[in-house]
Amino acid sequence: MPGCAGSQTGRALDKTGSTAYQRFEGFFQYQREDLDGLSKKTYKLMEEVSPINHLRKGAPPTLLRYNGPLDTPFGIHHASFGQVIKDRMDLLGAHCDLIAGGKPVGDSKPATIAGFLKEHLGV
Repeated sequence: MPGCAGSQTGRALDKTGSTAYQRFEGFFQYQREDLDGLSKKTYKLMEEVSPINHLRKGAPPTLLRYNGPLDTPFGIHHASFGQVIKDRMDLLGAHCDLIAGGKPVGDSKPATIAGFLKEHLGV
């Protein structure tokens, strides 16, 4: 996020002094401790905004890049989320490259963003 350093942990502060977790909780109006008690409306909204629920066969080529490797401590922006999306896209036959900590994961090709766009979109 712009103005947010170290978002790998979800504890980095933005310009307002909020963490990524606090902003997420504020947007959905819940507390992490109360996840089991989410309203149906909030749960449905979370499902609707989750990228994994919008994957489909024939999706455009996708490049997922994470600063930290898969084995870094868990945080709100973590490569393990990208691994789940890549696995699902692979099952659908949709192209997805995952780069974590500067290294390609699985059958992903190492690529810069510009190189990926040039290869897959002819840009």
